[in-house]
Amino acid sequence: MISVQSDVRRVERALDDMQRRKVPTATRQALNRAGVTIRKHHRNNLADELRPRRKGDISDAVALTKATRVKPLITLTTWEKYLHLGQSKDTRVQSYKKGKRRVQRVRFRGRIIEGAFRPTGLTAQTSIFRQAEGKYRTGNRRIRKLYAYSILQDLVKKRLHQKLEKLSAERFQIEFQRALSNELRKVGLV
Repeated sequence: MISVQSDVRRVERALDDMQRRKVPTATRQALNRAGVTIRKHHRNNLADELRPRRKGDISDAVALTKATRVKPLITLTTWEKYLHLGQSKDTRVQSYKKGKRRVQRVRFRGRIIEGAFRPTGLTAQTSIFRQAEGKYRTGNRRIRKLYAYSILQDLVKKRLHQKLEKLSAERFQIEFQRALSNELRKVGLV
């Protein structure tokens, strides 16, 4: 977790009463502006590690909750199961004939995934599924979508959050100075 409380307190000590009233507003603005930049860098880091077919597929996996008057902090959330198997460049689907029927072999990062297939006739052609275990009297197959891997495991393993700590501290200082000078200019103190 990244904290900016010490930076704000140091600035508050140097201000007078009138100027101190503008600090909470400037802090919220700075947090929200810095959050947008941090989210962008986090998405780029994830895209470099996860190698999606389209970089835009990562955008929805990272959500930013902005700071408000009631809750003066930002939250950057990474959804664990977002990138499904068909969206990754590391997935290969090989279709071949086995006897009279056509079968598929799905590989992810060099490993064969048993029972995985890409169904035909669906709108999402990139989705890859696996039949769930068990026998079904109706004859219908119950299938579940396969995900590439847990994004959170990669976050911990590659220490992607640590790459953001230095950036977030730098961005907050820049944005806080801009927001505070803007708020002070509005009331004619600068």
